[in-house]
Amino acid sequence: MSFLNELKRRNVLRVGAAYIVGAWLIIQVAETIFPLFGFGDTPARLVVVVLAIAFIPSLVFAWVFEITPEGLKRDADIDREKSIGQTTAKKLDRIILVVLALALAYFAFDKFVLDPARDQSKIELARQEGRIEAIVDSYGDRSIAVLPFNTSNESSEFDYLCDGIAENLINTLSRIPDLRVISRLSAFALRDRADHPMEIGSQLKVGRLLVGHLERQDDNLIVRVTLVDTRDGRELWGDRFVRPMSEVLELEDMITSDIAAALRLELPTHPAHLSGRDSVDPNAYQHYLQGRFLADGSTDDEIDRGLTHLREATRITPSFAPAYAAIADAMIVKAFFLASPSAEIVGEARTAAQSAIALNPDLAEAHTALASIHMFFDADWPSSEVEFQKAISLGPSTSIAYYRYANLLTGLARFNKAIEMAESALQIDPITISALHAAGFAKLFKGDFEGAIEVFGTAIELHPAWTWGYAKKGLAHALKGEHAEALSLARQTEELAAGRGSAFLQGWLAWIYAVTEEDELLQKVVERVNQRIKDNRIEDPFGVAITYLANRESLLALDWAERTVDERSPNALFWNVGTVDYMKLAPAGFREEPRFIELLNRMKLLEE
Repeated sequence: MSFLNELKRRNVLRVGAAYIVGAWLIIQVAETIFPLFGFGDTPARLVVVVLAIAFIPSLVFAWVFEITPEGLKRDADIDREKSIGQTTAKKLDRIILVVLALALAYFAFDKFVLDPARDQSKIELARQEGRIEAIVDSYGDRSIAVLPFNTSNESSEFDYLCDGIAENLINTLSRIPDLRVISRLSAFALRDRADHPMEIGSQLKVGRLLVGHLERQDDNLIVRVTLVDTRDGRELWGDRFVRPMSEVLELEDMITSDIAAALRLELPTHPAHLSGRDSVDPNAYQHYLQGRFLADGSTDDEIDRGLTHLREATRITPSFAPAYAAIADAMIVKAFFLASPSAEIVGEARTAAQSAIALNPDLAEAHTALASIHMFFDADWPSSEVEFQKAISLGPSTSIAYYRYANLLTGLARFNKAIEMAESALQIDPITISALHAAGFAKLFKGDFEGAIEVFGTAIELHPAWTWGYAKKGLAHALKGEHAEALSLARQTEELAAGRGSAFLQGWLAWIYAVTEEDELLQKVVERVNQRIKDNRIEDPFGVAITYLANRESLLALDWAERTVDERSPNALFWNVGTVDYMKLAPAGFREEPRFIELLNRMKLLEE
């Protein structure tokens, strides 16, 4: 009898076929199931290795033994006439057919149900990187970051010029159609890395880097500017400029013109943000630069000092539109962080934005400010959207319009458009917290928790001290069912806050603890929030409301939710998207409460 016939008689080939089909099915199921429990690739690899190792022994087993009515016996001990090998073969054939049917059913389920979901997730995760990479490839060397100028002058009062000149160079260069210019937020975050141009080029994905050194000698400014190739750190162009302090505007124009020539690009004839600049008094411009520098600070006192300079700039030159736009934006920031802003603050912001637009209708910054007022304080979503779109059309290289517009779209549940706008902001500002937050926020409320984890993870890598990054990444993990990771991030959030976390931050922690069913930790947050209420230390009623929602105290939550609308909390925009079922914040039936429906109507959120 030939060896092949003997393999057939002993059912070795059938056992091998059944083993291979069954092993494939087990591997596919393992690869699908293991990730649901938070396992990585190692357990799935282990299954493959074990099944591969066991294949040869299974064939040897089939060769040596035969299953009989009396049990397992060695093939050599069985009378050929009494062998039931043919019966066993038929059973194996049926087993193989059943396993093949199961494999085919799984294949169809994987192909037409699981695969599209996986592909969509991969597309969403890769979309941001793909868009940015495509832009980098298309612009090549025609991309630039301008760092704040440095100085050896010991007076900190001189810093405003270093930042101000660099910022205005960014604003002017960004109007060149064929040049990709990194916005100030990302560029200025790397102010201490000027000696590492290749590292900056890799991080910001730019081909050119502009660095400058500024000195004051008597009444003159001496500026040394260098254009560097970020691929190899080579200096491509450099020059030295000397101008009187009263001619800062002319100095900026000279530098911008020479940079454009070095890049072989043509400056726009009449940049909108320079309209009317020839009539600006030099002292007004000095106040403007100082005001912008101070208003960018992180404290209320710095913003107030900045506003003093900006108001003085408009007093000296009443037609100075950018100064009015800067006042509007500073007042918006001041109002936003008060969370319950006064009518006076909002009123001054509105007047300043409208004045800037009246003086220069093509000033993108002014339209961004007015759009923000409509969004944060008026609940006038259509007007806000019109102004954001106008700002983007006038200043396509201004990231603030993109990421604030993204936040508006998120609140209106238009998530895909929100993600698109956030990605546009990241093309200009690839490392700024605000743009990263807008992208992660949109993905979170869309229910794309994996995408949110990815974005907030990137933000934490770039900004390891950003407390909110840990809190929001933690919530995404909690909603995805990854409770251990969520609780670890919640602990890191509490450590970074070090007892100084606002009621708003406490609300997000309460949300995480509610989803992860950590009632003891949730009650500690509720106690902290209650104490802040007693001490009259509530910055934002929104945080209190979501704390009570997380604790399933619906009536108290409604009381505070209504306060968010009454007191014009900027976060009231997110009541609709924050209470959908998959966000696991609102108790069952909460969205059907008449008071909550009335709240959404007042916010004009049910019309969307």
